[in-house]
Amino acid sequence: MRNMASDLSAAAAKSYQEQHGFLPKKWLSGGPGTSQNRIVLHLTWQASMFNSLSNSVDCCQLKERMFQPITSRREETLLFAKNFLQHPKMLGSLIPSSRFLVDRLLGKIDWGRAKVIVEYGPGVGTITAHILRRMGPNARLVVFEMNQDFVRYLRRSFPDPRLDVVHASAENVQAELARLDLGGADYIISGIPFTTMPEELRAKIMRESRQALNPGGAVLVYQFTRAVLPYLRACFGQISQDFEPRNILPARLFYCTHESA
Repeated sequence: MRNMASDLSAAAAKSYQEQHGFLPKKWLSGGPGTSQNRIVLHLTWQASMFNSLSNSVDCCQLKERMFQPITSRREETLLFAKNFLQHPKMLGSLIPSSRFLVDRLLGKIDWGRAKVIVEYGPGVGTITAHILRRMGPNARLVVFEMNQDFVRYLRRSFPDPRLDVVHASAENVQAELARLDLGGADYIISGIPFTTMPEELRAKIMRESRQALNPGGAVLVYQFTRAVLPYLRACFGQISQDFEPRNILPARLFYCTHESA
């Protein structure tokens, strides 16, 4: 258990430093290993606070429970942590997205016209569950996940006929939508870590995403840095930006459409 905590601490420190370029001074005081342990404790404490706040908002609403994954929160957390250790560059953060980020992100969607929704990098389905709760009974959600563990978890946890879990890269979005006979997407939601992927792949995913959109469609991107912005500007005529500080790590949001500014 101690070795796993140490590995988590080191991974958390590396992830934070890669995203921000520094480590806060208050995490660097103390003996060997202390800085990493402080990071894990800090992240865990903040995540527990966010979860408590989120749960208190709607814990009594039956609809909120209907589309929750059928697996346990403990299994979800352990699976996420395990894969963060094994593939840190494939996951943007050690902690799944907060409810505050989810609400700000999904608040951009017109659910009345959202017939086909695509999500890149669903992980353990934190945002997927909220999309399923909000979208219409005849809508379709297609999620693209490269991690086989997450693919198995999602297929087992969300037995919803409106959901298609695709084990493929986001660069194949047009081909996969055609295979599913869905045509284009009304919304594409992406949280995949663009800062850790090859430059050519970043550009290709953005091009493919734009071409996969239906008229009037939009791409919603959430990241921890602005590194993706030049690639968005190369493909989209209008980009609005937002910021959500109540997330681990604080997140930047980009809402991209075809229309010229």
